[in-house]
Amino acid sequence: MQGIQGKPRWHRVIIQKGAATVLDHLAGTYARPAIALGARCACCSAETPYQMEYSPSSESFSTTPIRVPRCRECIAHLQSKNPNQDLALLAIVAWAGLIFMAVTTSWLYGIAAAVVVVAFVLFVIRRRRRRQVLQAQGHYTGLVIVAVPNAMHVRTTNPQLALDIAALNSRG
Repeated sequence: MQGIQGKPRWHRVIIQKGAATVLDHLAGTYARPAIALGARCACCSAETPYQMEYSPSSESFSTTPIRVPRCRECIAHLQSKNPNQDLALLAIVAWAGLIFMAVTTSWLYGIAAAVVVVAFVLFVIRRRRRRQVLQAQGHYTGLVIVAVPNAMHVRTTNPQLALDIAALNSRG
């Protein structure tokens, strides 16, 4: 699947393990389902014997890391955790600084927060452009796996990985 141009398109696969009940929630007995990812690199879909640990934990649900296939070529650009959590925290801190500046009328906090906001926007633009260049070369670096009670949510820009996960984890 070489060279799709334009903005990376996200594909979502949800793997469920039964339905969580109120009793499960109160007892804390729910768990994440097992997930099969196959033997192809999560980034470029090349066959690979190598794997990386990926932490699918979310803010409200902590779980053990899972093994994600990754070839040697993709080590530098495929991340091993959800990058959106760090970016969200940075955005919250910056906006809190702007709000604090508005309440206290302290320009020092406002200028510092504005610098953080501008740096954040430039970082997001740079990351999006880098993903587009890598995608044109056949590398799909967008991978977010989040565990929630009795389910795994997988978002990826790699269409082959989405198809593999759906096929390997289908019921019946």
